[in-house]
Amino acid sequence: MSTGENCPDSPANGEAGRRWPEGGEYHGLTATADGRFQVLWSDSREGIYQLRTTTIRVDGKAIGAR
Repeated sequence: MSTGENCPDSPANGEAGRRWPEGGEYHGLTATADGRFQVLWSDSREGIYQLRTTTIRVDGKAIGAR
């Protein structure tokens, strides 16, 4: 989702940066009504954990279940 470098071990993150270097369990994925996906994750590229989000569009056709 991002090319930004995560920097969890910072004074602003304190112990949380050392305990959860990958951001903890703040991440998710949900489908939207128009066929896109909304993604949420924690990121500390600015020196403190923040929640970030983006929308992903997938081009193509769905494959039916067999």
